[in-house]
Amino acid sequence: MRRGLEFWIKPDNLTSDAAEGQIIWEDGGGSGFGLFVGGGMITTSQDSGEAIISYDVGTDPENLLIAPATTEFMQVVLTREGIGVRLSVTR
Repeated sequence: MRRGLEFWIKPDNLTSDAAEGQIIWEDGGGSGFGLFVGGGMITTSQDSGEAIISYDVGTDPENLLIAPATTEFMQVVLTREGIGVRLSVTR
């Protein structure tokens, strides 16, 4: 089953005191999964704490964002199908 989620976010800052970062979205159950912002990164993670895929919005190495991540809203699209995960970040 394919599942997609879209978020428009503008973090106040890209750091967080929490170990996993600021929670954008989280789904619980036996195989928890979430989207987080922390350490300059947008990261997807499972309940094991292991990052599945991430993108550095602090340095934006692919020039996906028009402005710094804390200045303008950015679109984050998360698509999950089976064990496959795709993360898209745009402005």
